[in-house]
Amino acid sequence: MADKDKPLPSYDEVLICTPQTTLEQVVLLWRRAMFDKSGKIYCLVNADQLDYDISTTAEVKRSQLSQDTRRNDDYRLMVLCSRDKKITLTW
Repeated sequence: MADKDKPLPSYDEVLICTPQTTLEQVVLLWRRAMFDKSGKIYCLVNADQLDYDISTTAEVKRSQLSQDTRRNDDYRLMVLCSRDKKITLTW
């Protein structure tokens, strides 16, 4: 944001969650983040909006992907939640 020469995030780097967000959409973002070699920062926004079953399954998938030896060890992933909601993320 401070560097005016850097582009804004593109559609493939940000997933804004709603209660209708699917597991496939979240896992696709995980894959993009973990296997990207360009140094992009990937963001899952409003993660607290995800259906409980989708969020727990997505976490299992993220954990499985993190075991993949082909992944980028320096991946950049941010998960943003509403300040009003009380949730705990454990990795």
